[in-house]
Amino acid sequence: MTGQSTYQTGDVNLAAALMAVGIPLDIECPVKLIESSYRGKPYGSFLLAAISEDGQEDTKKLMDFWSGGDVPRIGHPFVAICEFIRAKPEGVLSSEDWLTHAIDWLADRDLKCPGLVKIDDIPDFVKPLRNAIQSYILAFVYNRWTCFQLYNNARRSVHQSAGNRHTMIDTKLAKPLRNELLARLEG
Repeated sequence: MTGQSTYQTGDVNLAAALMAVGIPLDIECPVKLIESSYRGKPYGSFLLAAISEDGQEDTKKLMDFWSGGDVPRIGHPFVAICEFIRAKPEGVLSSEDWLTHAIDWLADRDLKCPGLVKIDDIPDFVKPLRNAIQSYILAFVYNRWTCFQLYNNARRSVHQSAGNRHTMIDTKLAKPLRNELLARLEG
């Protein structure tokens, strides 16, 4: 991604959908915490590359479609992912709920997912399916879970910079130790 522009979104579903078709998160800074006075708490903004790793997908075009623009192309997997997201039943909130929704949605299309029980099973399950619709839908579910993991890790961290020195300290670290480390960084 060096030398290329990046895009960002606070919509975890959009970020996960883009990732499912090969748009990678920024390696150095996949998620930024944005302080929101409106919401009263920070939210995550996901940074994504301008194109997919294989060069076939354009992030801007897919984001435009997400916002109501033209279909990227007939049969594009991003369209199926969007249909899957729109079909989400009421009450689907957790990653496990999304996995159940995915299995049911795929079963309604005669696409079975034998042996798929938990989110951790997804990478091994989709590996042999490469371009099958199941792999895109399940990749969305896995990527959504990954985005929440990244957000939670960022939320629990204290970030501090001093000149060219940067640190990130987990807020679960004992307070005296955390304060000592921060004091040492400040010099």
